[in-house]
Amino acid sequence: VYDVQLRQILDLKARVGMPVDQYMPYAFVGVSSVTLGYGLDGDWGPKDYSTSGYNAGAGIDFRIGDNGFVGIEYIYRHIESDISGLAEWSVDAGLSGVQLRGGFTF
Repeated sequence: VYDVQLRQILDLKARVGMPVDQYMPYAFVGVSSVTLGYGLDGDWGPKDYSTSGYNAGAGIDFRIGDNGFVGIEYIYRHIESDISGLAEWSVDAGLSGVQLRGGFTF
């Protein structure tokens, strides 16, 4: 039995939004790169597999003062791939996430 572990996700997104007063709602689409680790019955070793898919989502940022902001974002990632080297093994996954963030602009 193979065990699979999600090791890394890298997202590249193009975002479009329109500021409304102190809010900025936006939507985005992009590409996600995922690295999976796999092993037989917990023997992870250096066996990594990387694949990619698409992502999409929406969010809203709220301006605080002249330089600060807080925001929330929802992202959906779809990853689908056949993994070579493993008999009849494939990935077909939908990964969702919510991100809360804050920051300062200069």
